[in-house]
Amino acid sequence: EKRVMDLIPRLRVCAIPETLDYLQRGGRLSKAAWAFGSILQLKPLITLDSSDGGVKVIGKARGLKRAMESLAGYLEACDCDENYPIVPSYTYNCHNLDVLIGMTDTKYRNQMTEYDNLDPAVACHWGPNAFGYIFVAKNDHR
Repeated sequence: EKRVMDLIPRLRVCAIPETLDYLQRGGRLSKAAWAFGSILQLKPLITLDSSDGGVKVIGKARGLKRAMESLAGYLEACDCDENYPIVPSYTYNCHNLDVLIGMTDTKYRNQMTEYDNLDPAVACHWGPNAFGYIFVAKNDHR
């Protein structure tokens, strides 16, 4: 049990929502930020903050491809712990996730296990076709 509890601060859930609509509807994004982001095709890289359980933006990119490149690089930036699997995750459709995996460094692809279709509680906040990774970082610094 202690080992599991020690992993919680190191656990990372990071994703890219396909649309900003659900973040705005859920109150995590203002109507002005939603309009501005939609026009500019901004894609936020979001994570669940284990300290308070809230959604936190860790980066933004213009366009889906650039957002995917950023998320693929996030594994390196967070110093992903190779002793644990990386779980590729998605809501409803895994097409974007397949593209992301193809952009990810081979050393991380070797750590990936089966896909996880995120539960409806996450899906209703992030929206359909959100995708990303669940992994353990080597340390608990955010």
